[in-house]
Amino acid sequence: MTPADGAAMGTTGELPPCFSPHPEGSRLLIWAQPRSSRSEAAGLHDGRLKIRVAAPPVEDEANQELRRFLARSLRVPASSVRLVAGHRGKRKELVVLGVSPAELRCRLLPHTGTGA
Repeated sequence: MTPADGAAMGTTGELPPCFSPHPEGSRLLIWAQPRSSRSEAAGLHDGRLKIRVAAPPVEDEANQELRRFLARSLRVPASSVRLVAGHRGKRKELVVLGVSPAELRCRLLPHTGTGA
């Protein structure tokens, strides 16, 4: 971790490794679980934010639903949520434009009951 990364964490305490700074906003590491009954954040899994996705992993449907869910939860346009790695797997990396790592934590982890 660089000193700039530590400064970006603010006073809310240490952030889980799934939330980190990116030059355009934040980097978010996800563990996606498709074919769920509804889309929701479900805590942390293997250092990543686990998201249950209410779409099958067919023809990019789960990835699109993941982006829509995150955009709604973070109150940003869907175009601000970019999938940069993991298009075909459960382990995904996204960049969220204009949102700090601390804001990601505040907006996503309270929904899971995880205070970490």
